[in-house]
Amino acid sequence: MKLTKREIKLIREFDQAETTLVISHWPISQAQLDGIATYTQDIVMRFSREYNHKFVVFVPYDYQGSRVRQINQNILLVGVFDERHLHLYPQIIGWLGRFAKIDNVVVHSEFCASGGFYIRAMVVPFLALIKLTGRTITYYAHNVAEDIGAYALHLGLSRGLGLTLTRVLYPLYLKTLGLVVDKFVVLEKSMAERLYRLLGKNAVIEVVPHWIAQRKLLFTREQARKSLKISTADKLVVSFGFVSWYKGSDIVIAATRNLPKSYKLVLAGGEAVSLKNKKHYQQYYLGLVGQMRKMGNVRITGFLADREIDRWLRAADLVILPYRLSMGGSGALQQALAHNKPVILSSAVERGLGLDWPVKFESGSDQSLAEAIKQYFGNKKTKLRVDEASKQLASERDVRCLLFDHYNRVYRNPQIKKPMLKWMGEQVKTSWATIVAR
Repeated sequence: MKLTKREIKLIREFDQAETTLVISHWPISQAQLDGIATYTQDIVMRFSREYNHKFVVFVPYDYQGSRVRQINQNILLVGVFDERHLHLYPQIIGWLGRFAKIDNVVVHSEFCASGGFYIRAMVVPFLALIKLTGRTITYYAHNVAEDIGAYALHLGLSRGLGLTLTRVLYPLYLKTLGLVVDKFVVLEKSMAERLYRLLGKNAVIEVVPHWIAQRKLLFTREQARKSLKISTADKLVVSFGFVSWYKGSDIVIAATRNLPKSYKLVLAGGEAVSLKNKKHYQQYYLGLVGQMRKMGNVRITGFLADREIDRWLRAADLVILPYRLSMGGSGALQQALAHNKPVILSSAVERGLGLDWPVKFESGSDQSLAEAIKQYFGNKKTKLRVDEASKQLASERDVRCLLFDHYNRVYRNPQIKKPMLKWMGEQVKTSWATIVAR
């Protein structure tokens, strides 16, 4: 691909040893408006502003216009790959050659989430190639499952050989990933514990909780409810995130049968990007839509832009996290606490966060969820305990408390932990730089 003079100039300006190269999503197009995209944008924007740190961010090229965009003086966004096809890896490797001086590469695990099994399987050899160019690899593992077989219904795996192979291959995948990654980054302590059990105590794993930054008020509660056509007298309970089995979306819809009509439950999200073309998922999703249409007090919103997420959060009385299973941090929790909203958790989420929450419900039980909701609204002391616990967790995870620690652990002077690969990488990198210079 031919670059303009301006694009070549920008690449040269950002191709510095102290720059960090990130491979992830970025909310530059509707296809990339997901939790990982907004998370990546948040940390990159903050670190570039607070610590004058330079970033080059490789993202999918699924928008119109120049592939090379300067966001500010410290951030260069480069549209590089198509995550739905195997040629995404040669595309990324080719563009890495244009940034031969950058040593530190940060990879977010969901950068190829839409690609399917075969594309995800090629992540390890892809990272090994990057390693051989002499770079340090930091890997944000956004999801770490204890037993991938527990997600069989979510993934559409039937009992038998396919499920057995998945159970065998998943831990093997993580172990081989550990051979080429210098440092893992996870958002919760429970995720680190799962990785240590698989990779051993010598693995380098940093725990950096998802921080809470209070959001600017875009709407009042009354304005939000009026625009959403919800009565101020109704009790509005919202669950955020894509609709899926493991996130308990069907449990939310079933729980409405055990609640008064004045309780309005909302699934604030749409189809899971990585599953929406799968037959089993379409059956699941359309089944929920069919159930929803028969009820008057539950709604599925579909995809929401940031402004609409704010609107629903301002309108809500309570946010629920109904997950059957917990394998990662929760963007929904972060959003709720950033808007000063109380939350109640499933027992799986409570365990995953290492909390002792005032009101929780049994994972997978719609009756338990309905009882927890009624308990929150029906008992003033219980409501106060949940409200106070939510405020306390928001305070503990305030961005002002966690920002520097995150930066210091992950981005400040990263060091390669694998000497043999370091030596091999230096040789390849030197040869590569010579070829590119020619």
